[in-house]
Amino acid sequence: MCYAVKYLAENLRGVRILDCSLRDGGLCCDSMFPEAFPESLIGALSACGADIVEVGFKSAEGKFSPAKFGPLRFCREEYLRVHFSKLKGRLKFAAMIDVLTSGMSGLIVPKSESVVDILRVCAYYDNLCEMKDILAEAKEKGYETAACLMAVSTLSDSQIDCALGEICSSAADIVYLMDSFGALLPQRASSLAERYAAAAHSSGRLAGAHFHDNMQLAFANSIAAACCGVDIIDSSVGGMGKGAGNCRTEEILPAKFSLKEVRILMEFIERRLIPMKGKYSWGYRQEYALSAAGNMNSKIATAFIKGNACQTPRPLDFLDGLPPAVFSPCSEEGKVSRIKTSSA
Repeated sequence: MCYAVKYLAENLRGVRILDCSLRDGGLCCDSMFPEAFPESLIGALSACGADIVEVGFKSAEGKFSPAKFGPLRFCREEYLRVHFSKLKGRLKFAAMIDVLTSGMSGLIVPKSESVVDILRVCAYYDNLCEMKDILAEAKEKGYETAACLMAVSTLSDSQIDCALGEICSSAADIVYLMDSFGALLPQRASSLAERYAAAAHSSGRLAGAHFHDNMQLAFANSIAAACCGVDIIDSSVGGMGKGAGNCRTEEILPAKFSLKEVRILMEFIERRLIPMKGKYSWGYRQEYALSAAGNMNSKIATAFIKGNACQTPRPLDFLDGLPPAVFSPCSEEGKVSRIKTSSA
């Protein structure tokens, strides 16, 4: 076994893989997946050794239009039971509650009535109190819970310490490092992963990590986080996700197991994912790298790309259109956000 493969296998041993294709990838297509796509994906992930599948968002009635958004934007229990319950096997299922958009406060059904095992709650720093309230409700209803504080690259070290203190005294079972803007370099990712893991483990919790691929560092950052003690790594098949997407499941699973483990997943990619990507574009572009370098939500780059879809890509135009504040020096404690929009 070559040194690189052995090193990866040793550091990923015991780390759980959470595939978020159906949730984060749903942001590419408004959760309007082709017929039987989710079922085929879950089957492939189960065969290839994934541990957790995030099936989508939990959202209240009236928050999103069913005419525009597919069923995994809502994750109604009756839908999940009909389509997914027989596929579950040894997998755990997770779903995301977005504090800013879900309207789920007071509406979480008991775990005894759900096929979902883990409820992940995402929020920005300014919404920590609302996050803690929903985590408490989910825990009371019998779920495993995860606190996903978004856009960590926008926070100072003192804000991160404050947030970790709040989360590690909350009802969260898992404390997530979320690189929402894809702005973290490996050294910073490692430093934060150590802090998150230390805070989580000292309070009897697990640590997780979720990286976006704006600067093509999601895989490197994921490995760095695993080496620093993180217990769960997020990934998505084909990197499918918001903007530049995520760490690829077909990269992280062979690093944990072996290449032969992912044959079924590669068949799924060839048969189902590649045709879908022709319709819904995601993945690396210079605009996403620039948005990460400016510590901005990638939705800004996505809007520019969609607005210029009929033209030859012009990343320089995107750069020239950024506000002057993006080019000013960052604080010493950490990059301070200048542009944020609500999104998971």
